[in-house]
Amino acid sequence: YVYGALRSGGASGVGSVYRFSYSNGSLGSVATIHSFASAANGLNTPVGGPVVDGDGNLWMSLESGGSGFGGISKVVPPAAAVGTATVSPVFTSSATYGKPTGQPSALKSDGMLLFTAGATSSRGSLLRVQTTGVAQELWRFSAAPATSLYDPVGTPVELADGSWIGSTKSGGSAGRG
Repeated sequence: YVYGALRSGGASGVGSVYRFSYSNGSLGSVATIHSFASAANGLNTPVGGPVVDGDGNLWMSLESGGSGFGGISKVVPPAAAVGTATVSPVFTSSATYGKPTGQPSALKSDGMLLFTAGATSSRGSLLRVQTTGVAQELWRFSAAPATSLYDPVGTPVELADGSWIGSTKSGGSAGRG
């Protein structure tokens, strides 16, 4: 299957997860496997597409719901061609970290996801989250000094040596990230 997500739409208008069947190099039928709800505690509004782990589970950043700052959810697709996915919130963000600004990185061999978040009280963070929901802030971006990079966007990528690379939309010598 090929998976994707929509920021809006679905039964409640706050996003959905879909999959295409794939056979002999061609995409087949499309099916919605989950529609996010706008319930007070439910995470919704996907940021980017899902990341698939080795077991076929999907990991997604969601920018709304929970405590108002989104978080990360695990989506277990249905085994049958037609069916509904099981969705479990794994990490609910807070004002400290802010809303996710991109999809999580691929699930690493140590069971961690990297993602960026932006808060109104800071200029963004790089977070590492275990699949059990335990989060660790690896880096907090700052606008000082004036040439610093801040306001991260997109998905961070971990390099073979354990360092990471990502993008920002603000700061730097020209002020444009």
